[in-house]
Amino acid sequence: MVTTLSDTTEGGLFQARGYSTVICDPGDIAQALQPDEFFLTDQFQEGWRFMENLILDCCR
Repeated sequence: MVTTLSDTTEGGLFQARGYSTVICDPGDIAQALQPDEFFLTDQFQEGWRFMENLILDCCR
């Protein structure tokens, strides 16, 4: 899933210098930036696998 969201991350600093950015976080966007924000263990594991695969793909 690809979602566009304006949020407070360091991504804006990179974009200001002309770099494209992608911010990846585990969990459901509906739970993000809430007072009781959380993600489930399986969501974390899925995010971990995503990052592992991204790194492996970039290193090929």
